Amino acid sequence: MEKDTVVLNIRDYNELRDFKQYIEKNYTLKVSNFHYSRIDTYITKDEAVKEVVDKLNEATVKLKEIDDIKNMSYWEFRKWKKQSNK
Repeated sequence: MEKDTVVLNIRDYNELRDFKQYIEKNYTLKVSNFHYSRIDTYITKDEAVKEVVDKLNEATVKLKEIDDIKNMSYWEFRKWKKQSNK
């Protein structure tokens, strides 16, 4: 075997080849984890930015809700908790 040679199985080679091709086409890799499995998908950079903005908007809403909860009295919190459990 030559000095600077790497041996890959076909699956790994194909993954690397696909990754290179998508990156050259201006796509980005999206990795999703579900329990014990991983799903890799390629999306455009515009789609990636849109997803990040959507997640930031969701986080902003949750943070506002948390701030509202912090400012509630005990009785307001109980009333809010009862309503949210319905």
